[in-house]
Amino acid sequence: MTEEKGSRLKTALGLENLKGLGDTLKQITELKGTIDEAQQTFAELTKDNSPLGRALARLVEAQGLKILNEDNINVSEEVKRTMAEDIKNKEKTIEELAVENKGLKEDKVISEVTSKVTAELDRRLPPPGNLGSDSGGNKLFKA
Repeated sequence: MTEEKGSRLKTALGLENLKGLGDTLKQITELKGTIDEAQQTFAELTKDNSPLGRALARLVEAQGLKILNEDNINVSEEVKRTMAEDIKNKEKTIEELAVENKGLKEDKVISEVTSKVTAELDRRLPPPGNLGSDSGGNKLFKA
């Protein structure tokens, strides 16, 4: 018995849903008909080249141009914002690279000076095992 009641309830709900769907489809069909009529009327007005038709066509064209202009302005503003962000990011990158470059130049100078000092010391110091004579020829620092 419970299954039979459940089945009846499902059937009733299904029929109710189908009825609602049918009503919705009917409304959509009516709306489509209204839209088709409006398009036909608009086409006839513009076809007849009547003053009302021309005014309506100009209004539609002006509205379309206004929307295009607004879209162009929005796109231009977005491009400006994007370019400003890109420039700001590139400026940061340039600053970071300049700091890094300065550090590398300093490291290079330090490395070159260290290399020259080491080479000069190697040249002036006696080789290992040969303490040399203190005749003044092998002085570490020339006075």
